[in-house]
Amino acid sequence: MTQKDFEHILDRNREHFKETFGISTDPQTIGNLIMEAITKYPLAKKPEEGSYPGAKIYIYAIRRPGGSGYLHMIVDPDGHIVTVYTTKHI
Repeated sequence: MTQKDFEHILDRNREHFKETFGISTDPQTIGNLIMEAITKYPLAKKPEEGSYPGAKIYIYAIRRPGGSGYLHMIVDPDGHIVTVYTTKHI
């Protein structure tokens, strides 16, 4: 994930991370949760095709004391994280 991609995630979804998972909105906390999703949390379902060729959408089920929900991660064909957003339901 590039710095520009991460800034995009923060600009558009910072408050959603707080609302969904009950975490701080500081960049380090959000970045740590994104990286933990990849290594610690299970996929909620099989990855789906993204909106452009070769992209995949990964949906992680995250259960934390502060809140539970889903983290949607869009990854380009080269494996770079393009964006991440949260939802309460799949």
